[in-house]
Amino acid sequence: MTAVCFAALLPLAAGADPRLETLTPSTARPGERVAVAGNGFGTEPGVVLVSGVRTTVDRWSDRQILFHVAEHHVSGPVRVRTADALVSGSRSLTVDHVLPPGQFAPAGLALEDTGLPGAAFLVQTDGAFLYGISGFETLTTHALRPRGPHALRSRFYLNQRVTALRLHGGYLFCAGDHGLIVLRCEDLQENRLAPVAAVTGGSYMAVDVRPDPRGQYEGVLVALAEHAPRIGSDQLRVVFHAFSGEELEPLGAYSRAVGPDERYHAVALDPLTRRAYVSGWERLLGANRYLLELDISDLAQPILNHREDTGNTLISHMDAFRDVLWTGVVDKGAELFRAHTLKPGGDPLQPTRSIRSGWGLARVARVKVLDDNVTVGCAWFGSRPDLFLFSTFGTGTAPAATHSSVDWAFDVTGHAGRTANGDGRIIVADEWGGFLTLDYRLWPKLALLHQPDYQQIVTSAMTEGLHLTSDRIYIANRGAGVWSADRFDLNRAEQWRSVDWDWSQRKPQPHPVSAVCTRDDPRGRLIAALGHEKAMAWGSRVLGLLYRETDTTIQLLATSEEITPPGLNSTPRVSAVWPEPDLVFMATGGDGFRAYVVDPLKPSIRLHRDCRDQGFGGDTYGAANMATCLEHHTVGTDRFLVVGSAPGLLSGQHTLNVFRIEYPQGAPNRRRPDAPIVVTKEASLTCSSRKTIFNLEVRPSGLLALATSQGLAMFHLDWLPALNRMPNVWAWNRICVSDASYAPWHDPTWQAAVKAASFADENELYVVKQPHGVWRLTLAVDPAGQTVRAKATAFYPGVECGMNYARMLHGWANPDIVTLHHPYRVLADGAAVYVTGWSGKVQRLVHTGEGHPR
Repeated sequence: MTAVCFAALLPLAAGADPRLETLTPSTARPGERVAVAGNGFGTEPGVVLVSGVRTTVDRWSDRQILFHVAEHHVSGPVRVRTADALVSGSRSLTVDHVLPPGQFAPAGLALEDTGLPGAAFLVQTDGAFLYGISGFETLTTHALRPRGPHALRSRFYLNQRVTALRLHGGYLFCAGDHGLIVLRCEDLQENRLAPVAAVTGGSYMAVDVRPDPRGQYEGVLVALAEHAPRIGSDQLRVVFHAFSGEELEPLGAYSRAVGPDERYHAVALDPLTRRAYVSGWERLLGANRYLLELDISDLAQPILNHREDTGNTLISHMDAFRDVLWTGVVDKGAELFRAHTLKPGGDPLQPTRSIRSGWGLARVARVKVLDDNVTVGCAWFGSRPDLFLFSTFGTGTAPAATHSSVDWAFDVTGHAGRTANGDGRIIVADEWGGFLTLDYRLWPKLALLHQPDYQQIVTSAMTEGLHLTSDRIYIANRGAGVWSADRFDLNRAEQWRSVDWDWSQRKPQPHPVSAVCTRDDPRGRLIAALGHEKAMAWGSRVLGLLYRETDTTIQLLATSEEITPPGLNSTPRVSAVWPEPDLVFMATGGDGFRAYVVDPLKPSIRLHRDCRDQGFGGDTYGAANMATCLEHHTVGTDRFLVVGSAPGLLSGQHTLNVFRIEYPQGAPNRRRPDAPIVVTKEASLTCSSRKTIFNLEVRPSGLLALATSQGLAMFHLDWLPALNRMPNVWAWNRICVSDASYAPWHDPTWQAAVKAASFADENELYVVKQPHGVWRLTLAVDPAGQTVRAKATAFYPGVECGMNYARMLHGWANPDIVTLHHPYRVLADGAAVYVTGWSGKVQRLVHTGEGHPR
């Protein structure tokens, strides 16, 4: 299934006594009154449930109940539970949450399909099943096996960025930017998505679930920590609920006024007494981190019991067990984990132990207590090693065992208990590697071991370039190689194809790639890709890769020699083109672009002789002007490459250049690989200086769209001479699309930069601003006046998912709106458009008609 709203997630129950007949109105905003009509409610008040949340009732009678919609209510089923514990059937209520300034509803574009799992992010296990989040929203459930691959039981796309998971008593609690969703584990194991309760009203960074130490509430207490104040508010909250009988009951919140930059990061409930712990900072920079101890004796009015200032050390994650609170920390130094002893009575908690492992820069640590003997932790942001075992209760300050994951260990969990290979197992959410399983042994000392392939559950990773064929879409994956999916059914997982991991290598990941192109061959579809020697294209070397796609997988056929272009690193490229049967061009950064000759029979992919030592355009490109993208364009029999680049800090070089491509002896091919290539610079756009070109696309007519750091530019290639005769400022103002063109779906605070653009046809263009969303623009070309006018006719919103702590977790105030997660690439397909970004998923939007602002 694809991403859906809360209302669709929560099922409508079959009718039962008492009888609920109507809701008036069936759509209401928070603060508005709703009348529940029916019969058999009884005269003694019971409970009204809105999406599984107990609701305050204004009036109760046998035939009518009145209640007001609350801010925390979610669209979904309304039920009545009588004082005699009889539950009615349900009717659907739509809660119309008003969007604040700067948030826009989709208009003229609808999210039709979602595919690929995305990068592994969060993981929980109950010892029998694994519950993992990848791509910020993709929830998968696997049955654990002692050996071999774990068994997939379900995969669902939720409607929010999930930031925290907690398992308890057969339920999975999913907190995120839209609120909290509670799911039955049994449903997930049986491939059913049927949330039992959901609540909104905040963007939550952390959740914890524990039985009530006092036993006053049956079931469990649930604590939710907001990451940032809600838009328009200066209050930062920790919200408390009780969960029992598959119902959520709001209890209260600890709320305080904070500055605009203050953030909460982690929350934990005390297992022994009614206390809660929340960590955060006052500002991103400075020695202003803290750990708050809250007295929640009165859950309706929690109070601050103790504040521990932690200086430059941020507590990023917490897990409490018996009388110890283990924390993962972020610090510039060697400390990774810190233990606090929890005190009875009124005494505050006390730091008692620290686990250290080498020096690191701002590593982000997470921790999970497995039992009295073993606690496991991980640390990401380049930490090596990044997996750690240590004793839960003890005095040691160094890990008892360590291991390195494939890439970055974002999260870790595990369970104690004899397995086929040890005394327990841990499961890692590895950003590029997927979900990895390791076993641990207690005797003769704590140790980690694993099967050669880690019983890997493959996920994708952050994506970059997209390429479309008649039946499939191809995705360049920064950490997990080339992927492809059914162009018309992205969600059909059995049609996903990717490169197998070679676990015999010391670094077993597939080659990270940033650009792909294809050509059909009698032996199957060939794929050429621009590869990098390190994940996320953070290395210094690039290479050409040749693949063949089969009915089930993508096979690596050959690799070219590596090259090291000038510049600090191999900044991700997003363009590769295959204009001739055996000839591929790729943008290679500081040395411009290179040509590769392909022979699928040998097989091989080799640098062409004329660019083996230096890329084409060597007098134009270098460390201060790195080629980022290119497009092949023909005019009659003339061939051109239109190339965009990124300038250095003080560089004034032109970043749009047009090169003529000639083959005096015919195009090089597998039989004549050394046939010469003559490359001549034809023209430059002088007003492109000091502007990074992220992406470009050119129509057969010569109409060109440039996605740049200073906005979208549009012009016809024939207009270059006239534009170059103008002063640069005049020329740029003539071709640049103003922010007013994106109205009414644009906020004045949003950046001008456009990350990508793609033509639907000669008159329609899709553009994406990272992370704000995707626009469909209608174009009016004036050849005589040499101008292009653009007007937004449709929009779909996106949200920040990167390391921008100012706006990282502000979810849309209306949880029924499914947002795009950090989009930065688009590829048009007529009335539809494919979108991808940091989530690692690919999503298909369809044009539903001209949009209108809400």
